[in-house]
Amino acid sequence: MRVVSGKVLNDVNEPLGFAKISSKSPKGNALTANDGFFSIQLKDTVSATLTISIYGYQTQEVVVGPGDQNLTLVMKPEFSDKKEITVIGYGEAKPLPAQHRKLMEKTLKK
Repeated sequence: MRVVSGKVLNDVNEPLGFAKISSKSPKGNALTANDGFFSIQLKDTVSATLTISIYGYQTQEVVVGPGDQNLTLVMKPEFSDKKEITVIGYGEAKPLPAQHRKLMEKTLKK
């Protein structure tokens, strides 16, 4: 086995944290850290296809050869005509203390 590492960036060279890196053979997954860096184990002698995905960007596939050890992957934004997203929360709503409610009312009135 060998370790392939690298970083995932957006289209303006900023690191992308929490991008998913996956390989089918051998099966494995990794997530990028906040600074965009990752490492994943692959077989020594064969090429592997890595799939990189993160919300808001096009999923990409990259072929990694036996000699590749350090990668820089640049993700392309995924443009869509979505004008709304739905956020669903689970849990119990609790009333805010009076001082928080007054502060929120003042902020909203501005």
